[in-house]
Amino acid sequence: MKIVIIGNGTAGITAASTIKKRNPSVSITLITQESYPYYPKPNLIEFMAGRINLKEVFVRNLDWYRSKGISLLSKNRVLKVNFALREVILEKGEVVNYDTLLIASGSKPNLPRVKGVEWVKVFTLGNLESCFSLMEKAGKEGEALIIGGGILGLEVAKALKDTSVEKITVLEQSDYLLSRQLDKKGGEILGERFREMGVEVIYTAKTKELVQIDSGAKVVLEDGRELITPVVIACIGTTPETKYLTSSGLQVNRGVVVDKHLKTDVADVFAAGDVAEFEGKTWGIIPAAMEQGEVAGLSMLGEEVEYKGTIPSNRLKVAGINLFSMGTIDPQPDDGCTAIIKNEEAKGVYKKAVFNSEGKLIGIIMLGSTTGVNQFSRLIKEGVNCLHFGSDLLEEGFNLQSVFPVIR
Repeated sequence: MKIVIIGNGTAGITAASTIKKRNPSVSITLITQESYPYYPKPNLIEFMAGRINLKEVFVRNLDWYRSKGISLLSKNRVLKVNFALREVILEKGEVVNYDTLLIASGSKPNLPRVKGVEWVKVFTLGNLESCFSLMEKAGKEGEALIIGGGILGLEVAKALKDTSVEKITVLEQSDYLLSRQLDKKGGEILGERFREMGVEVIYTAKTKELVQIDSGAKVVLEDGRELITPVVIACIGTTPETKYLTSSGLQVNRGVVVDKHLKTDVADVFAAGDVAEFEGKTWGIIPAAMEQGEVAGLSMLGEEVEYKGTIPSNRLKVAGINLFSMGTIDPQPDDGCTAIIKNEEAKGVYKKAVFNSEGKLIGIIMLGSTTGVNQFSRLIKEGVNCLHFGSDLLEEGFNLQSVFPVIR
């Protein structure tokens, strides 16, 4: 059995590892455009901030591939796939045949869809090479403007601030930070921390136009404000990498459409990670890529396993503040949900637990403290009815483990 995996990111490497654990004799070929072995994207931030060195960026080295019997075709871009002949055609002219194929080509960073973007150099953080370019330019100029105040934008801002970049401006479309991971109060608390750190955040800032000037770029906002910066960085999400699948006959919407086994509509072809679309949704997060990679790997071996979706969760540390967010954290008034909030401004701690109409925990925000993260994650995943514990759940000294025996 010859398995070919397009993509050497988290989904692809997880699938390959899973397959080799189950059946070491299976032939696996991994195809990647990059020159390097596997590294998780979050390590780019750690490297940019100087918290790890270049060697530590890589989770797998070339010896690992050799020891597992995995053939790594690096610096190879896939031009197209011929599903009828079971062939992957590479840019260099090589043709790779497969019995079973996994599409795990990931995603590419978005550029602003505004006038002038084709004339202005806009940096993104899609891979290690782009990380090198961004670090060199921002470090040289000592100033940068980031379009996008989401998790990646804030992490890039903090990483650059930790090095030699003195002036950083973040443009956020919403009226508070991390509107997908935090409610308004939590977002305002985080925004204040960034202000104290010396990062300027401009809210309700929608980019209208980019203009190339001698000193770099002029960023024009929809409300007429204009900002001058030598370095423009875009952190505004990603798009599944499916261009090479155009006219291939494979069902592609936003991403490659898959079923609960991560199968596509073409025989013996699977998809996982940022490129996969499951139940109308693409995920774009590391936990989903890992879960999908494992399910895809087992499914490719003929095992009956199912992917049931991934509950969005984020655990990070920006500006010296811990953040954990998971599930539904800002329900609508008519959803029938109950929210319990604990706000200790003096300690810089903000917590919010959200329960559905049945009293089951469905969402959690923990800003400034991540005590009990694993237990809260389990409570949400298992649908535990724990509203009756009230605000005690959010106390630092509360024994969360004691909640589980009660409901068994």
